[in-house]
Amino acid sequence: MIKSLNNVYATKKLLMSDCYLWFKAFHIIFVIAWMAGMLYLPRLFVYHCSIEQENDAYKTFITMEKKLIKYIINPAMVGSIILGFTNAYMYGFKNLGTSFAIKMICVLGLIIIYSFLLK
Repeated sequence: MIKSLNNVYATKKLLMSDCYLWFKAFHIIFVIAWMAGMLYLPRLFVYHCSIEQENDAYKTFITMEKKLIKYIINPAMVGSIILGFTNAYMYGFKNLGTSFAIKMICVLGLIIIYSFLLK
């Protein structure tokens, strides 16, 4: 009996809907990382502006800003957008209603704010 159940699970194709909760969990992790980076970046800008340019700390803050953008914010933003649309596709766009449209407006607003922070 156990061998037959193992064969059933081994031959079963892994469907995208079987991984829905994994996609959702990683989406939440990426969103939290994106928001943490977005909240920390202005703080680095304030520290950066309060120090003289000849100081070594000035160069350190510039390096920290670049690494935060390159290694945390950008991958988290791309990952959260891709996994968000993947979750919406698996759930069904028709089933989402107006809450999905409101979330997309908020995401667009965050992307606009991020583009201003990059300047």
